[in-house]
Amino acid sequence: MIEADGNRKSIYLLAKHDWPAGVVGIVASRLLDEYGKPMLIMEDMGEELRGSARSVSELNIIDALSDSGNS
Repeated sequence: MIEADGNRKSIYLLAKHDWPAGVVGIVASRLLDEYGKPMLIMEDMGEELRGSARSVSELNIIDALSDSGNS
């Protein structure tokens, strides 16, 4: 998905219905290591998404997500 996009984004949120919540943290960590960009990897559960986020040292992902709801 990242390579299909050309790795152009500064942050990625990837979600699919068949990604088990138990492994998304590992996947997020590996993708962060490989691409050097913040990653949110989610299992699509229909009405909601559940997953894990990993970020670079320059971005506090918790603050960024909290601020995004105030726009």
